[in-house]
Amino acid sequence: MFELRKTLNARIQNNLAARCYRLGYTVEVASHGFRLREIPLEIERIHSIRTQEIRTARALLRDGYTTEQLNQALYGLNVEEKSELWLSGEIRERLGRPALSPARLIDEHDLDEQAWVVTRRPKEISSSDQVRRKVEQSFQDLGVEVPKVSECKMGSLEKSMLHHVIDQGVEAVFEREDVVRTDHLVGEIVRLAPGQASNAEVEAALNDRTEFVRSTVNGKDMISTQAILDEEQGILDGVRSGFGKLEAIVRETDYEIPADLQTTPHRVDEVVTEAKSRGEDLSPALAREWLRQHAEVHRYVLTSNDQFINLRGGAGVGKTFSMERLVRASIDAGRTVVLCAPYGEQSRITIRGEASRLDEEGKYAVAQAFREANTVASILTKAQFKPEFRETVRGADIYVDEASLLDNKTMLALVKLAKETDARVIFQGDTRQMRAVGRGRPLDRLEKELELGTHVCRIDVSRRQLRAEDKELARDLSSGKIRAV
Repeated sequence: MFELRKTLNARIQNNLAARCYRLGYTVEVASHGFRLREIPLEIERIHSIRTQEIRTARALLRDGYTTEQLNQALYGLNVEEKSELWLSGEIRERLGRPALSPARLIDEHDLDEQAWVVTRRPKEISSSDQVRRKVEQSFQDLGVEVPKVSECKMGSLEKSMLHHVIDQGVEAVFEREDVVRTDHLVGEIVRLAPGQASNAEVEAALNDRTEFVRSTVNGKDMISTQAILDEEQGILDGVRSGFGKLEAIVRETDYEIPADLQTTPHRVDEVVTEAKSRGEDLSPALAREWLRQHAEVHRYVLTSNDQFINLRGGAGVGKTFSMERLVRASIDAGRTVVLCAPYGEQSRITIRGEASRLDEEGKYAVAQAFREANTVASILTKAQFKPEFRETVRGADIYVDEASLLDNKTMLALVKLAKETDARVIFQGDTRQMRAVGRGRPLDRLEKELELGTHVCRIDVSRRQLRAEDKELARDLSSGKIRAV
């Protein structure tokens, strides 16, 4: 019931909207459910008593009054008297000084919950005639005529319109998801078109359409589309066909661990000292492990014959440190380097922001690669419409930062570009932390179904926590040795 609460609410609203529609009212989508065009917005506002009561209670709670103070001020009053105090705001006159400081740290969600509870009314059981008389009396008191509606509308929605309603819901749901519960899809369809078709009509139409693919997962009826499945299969097939396809950046027999990644006593001392200089507590054991992990990842990228490579690492483990050295190796091997990320803030601010530091350190070629970083979308668009740019990508090493944020559509386009230009793509991200805003989790799927990059360690020594024990805890949580509660 908890999982389906939104879907069930949409179904109930749809049934009510359909009944209103058949009575002759014009049903429109609203921010919460639906509204009737024939009812003036001012009348809606006047009758939204509970909303106004909650708003008043929320303001008082924010000012520092507690639910105990509010309940005490309302003690002994009936429902109508309480409502009048909330609506008029005169409840303030019954209150003393706030028990809490208005400047305190406030949990907005908790504030909403408290406001909802303190204004909650006892359940009322009314007959249809009682409700009708009450509404008619309210309209009469306000001097407003009861809205007149057109003739009753009966019958089912035309088949073409029904499919239009379904298409609208499908587009909204699958914009971000690649597979959903069928109940959820039905709920979203009727939420976006309340009263246009019954729940049963929508479900029957879904069963008749051939583009949907259904399966049962853990006892739940799940649904997707064949187009989405083809999209995901295209990603898997493209990456799989790239295994062992390209010549390694450095042959295994020629590879040497860079001096700054070796776990010699001198290098470990350097890392510990550098960490201490910036207020970071890093033990020699953690420094040694951090170097070992980066060295393993470095060897993997430079000696791999795969066209698609995946580097895994949590937040704050030094992925930029790793990328800097990999880019240097690609440039030394005479390869074109393209740096990109799914979103502008990562590419144009975070990655480009490293260029000035690299310039100061005399790493000019690497700095230039960082300075030219752009979004994945920009790379794909230029490759599509500018043949001269597309040729610069041919045989390049494309480094994708925060790759877990790539959605299916973007990942598929990137895989196709790499296949057509013989480019190598190095994904760098963490599927345990972030997921794409758009549809699908392609990098996560590549890890699970093709084990892309999972044979190499996941860098998990954080360089952000200040205390060594915090780092150990972060590693244990990341590895699954212990679970957060």
